[in-house]
Amino acid sequence: MSKTKKNYYSYKTKHYLVKSVEVTDTTDILFTSTWNIYSREANGKASDNDIEQENNIIGTFNFNGKQKLGCIKLTYDFDRMTEIGELKLIFSYICRWAFAQRDVYSVETTFPATKAYQEIFDFLAYKKENNEGVVTLHASKPMNTLLYLLLGMITGIILGIVTANIKTGIIFGFVVCGGIGIVMDSNYSRHRNWIENRD
Repeated sequence: MSKTKKNYYSYKTKHYLVKSVEVTDTTDILFTSTWNIYSREANGKASDNDIEQENNIIGTFNFNGKQKLGCIKLTYDFDRMTEIGELKLIFSYICRWAFAQRDVYSVETTFPATKAYQEIFDFLAYKKENNEGVVTLHASKPMNTLLYLLLGMITGIILGIVTANIKTGIIFGFVVCGGIGIVMDSNYSRHRNWIENRD
């Protein structure tokens, strides 16, 4: 479960609590500061604040600065964390947060050549590459065209019922809404290509 709380980000799994530093003016600090992972299991039913005050840090990760050519680099120390299923979730939370930030389209990190990290690699639902342990995960492209075509069909049917002309309503809905989706996807692709291919 993911939460944005006031001036920091936190993510929870059954055994772990992931927490960023507190954000001041902008989120830029989150690209250079250390995010801590605390053991929830060791602290029983303690609140998040109590867990943090216990300082029971069992893992950390950080990004090496803001994006360059749409890519941010991730380093981590998860050696004390053994719950592979929850490590999968933590990596997915990291990617979800990163790809929600402006102009971030890929995350680069290293995975050890172990069965556990191969499972994590296979689990992450992104276009990905593994070049001798250097893993790159790419943000998924939006599907606005498909979504807007579906919206166009629904809008068209409603419009067709209102005007007593279903065929015209559906055609109008497809053309207008589909056009909006195509323009949105085109703008996204153009901006992403520009960011990723800048000199």
